[in-house]
Amino acid sequence: MNQAQVRRKELEDFRRELYQDHPEAESFQRAKGRWLKFMLLYCLALQVLKAVAVGQQSGPLWALILGAVIGLGMHAIFLAAGMGPKWKLAWVLYLWGGYHLFLFCRQAVWSQAAGGLSAETVVRAWGVMFRMAPLAALANLFHLVFLVLILLTALWLTALPKSRTLAAEAEPLEEQWRKRVNTQPVNKR
Repeated sequence: MNQAQVRRKELEDFRRELYQDHPEAESFQRAKGRWLKFMLLYCLALQVLKAVAVGQQSGPLWALILGAVIGLGMHAIFLAAGMGPKWKLAWVLYLWGGYHLFLFCRQAVWSQAAGGLSAETVVRAWGVMFRMAPLAALANLFHLVFLVLILLTALWLTALPKSRTLAAEAEPLEEQWRKRVNTQPVNKR
């Protein structure tokens, strides 16, 4: 066993020991971690889809890649902050998701201003968009789903008393975990 594997095993043992008396908090933290990974993968797929949709219309490849990386980076920063060990930072998800949902709806209202905003005109506009630019319409639809998922995640982390309780229980354990990880020597070979 090399030094990195030994260190990983020691850290896993320490984490297991930390959460020994807090199995529900550990399960909650794992669920949050899995959900964060899913959201990041969804965001990556969304950014790639957007880049391809925009690339079909025009634009240099380097600008599309740069836009996708920046979009992914911004979402990753806010997701990681909002889903971190401190549950009170989940308000960031409300702000981030709400802001983008506002922009999305404002764009829909702006594009529907001439025909009035009703369910029928919105459905008709989506139909036209799907016929004219199906990839762009699909990217818009995936983006809307992503924004709803962000807001639902914020609700899960803040509105449910059990989630807040488990997050508060896990917070000092996660702090101990971070201290341990940061104090372990790193082999730079």
